[in-house]
Amino acid sequence: MKKLILVKNYLLSLSKGFMIFMPALFFLVACEEKIDIKLDSGTSQLTVDAWITDKPGSQVIVLTKTADYFVNSTSPAATGATVKVFDDLGHEFLFVEDASTGNYIWTPAVGDTIARVGHSYALDILFEGEHYVSETTMQPSVVMDSLTQYKEISGFGTDSVIRAEFWARDNFGRQDFYWIRTYRNGTFNNKPSAILTAQEAAFGNGDGFIFIVPYRQGINDFEKPFEPGELVKVELYGINENTYNFLNQAQSQMINGGLFATPPYNIITNIRNINPNTTKTEHKPVGWFEVCGTAFIQKMIE
Repeated sequence: MKKLILVKNYLLSLSKGFMIFMPALFFLVACEEKIDIKLDSGTSQLTVDAWITDKPGSQVIVLTKTADYFVNSTSPAATGATVKVFDDLGHEFLFVEDASTGNYIWTPAVGDTIARVGHSYALDILFEGEHYVSETTMQPSVVMDSLTQYKEISGFGTDSVIRAEFWARDNFGRQDFYWIRTYRNGTFNNKPSAILTAQEAAFGNGDGFIFIVPYRQGINDFEKPFEPGELVKVELYGINENTYNFLNQAQSQMINGGLFATPPYNIITNIRNINPNTTKTEHKPVGWFEVCGTAFIQKMIE
């Protein structure tokens, strides 16, 4: 009997506590208020996207200005700049702006090119009273042997999916760095997770050996297998060590998140302002300049 009384008293105490809690809950819900916080605008800086290659045709340098973090729109074009590239042979290449788009274009004569392996290049930009420069040396790419396809069992079932794999050999007698780029039906895979870089892409020092499997098969989007009739294209950019580090830092920041995320930091840049007032943030540029040897191969999936 004593036990029954104790149980009854316990249940009564729970019900009283619940009755006290419910009004408090409604009070908290009723007092919910949306607060809009006005954030100060950040400093706008010049962004330089200058990747020159030995591909046939026009070369484009894109200049924009950084926008506030929460602005969900395209970065504003940096218009009215003077953009030139110089090589170590004394040639000057003027990039002309295309209709105030921030795209600065150099169009070669038939058979001409800016990029030549082993030569040095300087970028020169005049914009809003500031003078930005950068220097680099063109690195070679490799000869790509072939692009093949294979079938892979999907999950624990018996169904198979189509994957692609390219074959190439690392250059002999030098330390090489590569940016491996993949296109699907003419569209470049620009997902942060798809940035694929390699340092000595073969075993050991890489000299003269075939690229290892993680690079050869790293061109696949493993969430979306290839389908028959799709066109796959793989490009190899020959880059230097600084560019290799830049791409890895950029990828790290773009996919940074989750429980083990690291504090964000400013990505390196090889663009600099040579005017003396560069202590102000708005006078410090961001972006990258590189001149790359390229190779490509493509295949229609069967």
